[in-house]
Amino acid sequence: MRRAALGLLSFLSALGLSACGDGPVTQQSYMRPSGTWSEFVYAGAEGPILLEIRGEPFKDGQAQLDRLVLATLADAFPERPTGFTLDPAQASHPNFRLTLMFDPPKMARASNLCAGEALAQAPNEAGKVNVLMGFCSKGEMLSESWGWVKKVEGPTDPRLGRLIHFAARHLFQAPK
Repeated sequence: MRRAALGLLSFLSALGLSACGDGPVTQQSYMRPSGTWSEFVYAGAEGPILLEIRGEPFKDGQAQLDRLVLATLADAFPERPTGFTLDPAQASHPNFRLTLMFDPPKMARASNLCAGEALAQAPNEAGKVNVLMGFCSKGEMLSESWGWVKKVEGPTDPRLGRLIHFAARHLFQAPK
């Protein structure tokens, strides 16, 4: 009985690991030592936070992509429900913004995005999407995350939504 249970557990683990090879994979790469979560709460306390989306991994899919990103971010922080907007006039504190770029150049950082630098979208393998995300204040990077996912079929693919969700969560995850 125990041998069968171990065999089943090994099999299920192998299935799980093989699925990980396609992602999504995300990681926090920077968070200012103090105050970042508090600033996020402040930025969204009186209305939506400004969202900037750069790059389009799918031809003619920008409107669908925008809707997916906005909906995913709205659900990404259940402990602090927060709205997002693409319109600077609607942002309650336009000095703060969450910025993300699809398929950024390999050496790009969220500090480049926060500073408003123009970055060219990098070519990528078919079906793979990379994302670089940053939380910014007055052009300064407060936190940064990145990630990727393979086998994405379009701007409404749930795998893409999970990538965005996890990258957003990693922006504010305290290091352990």
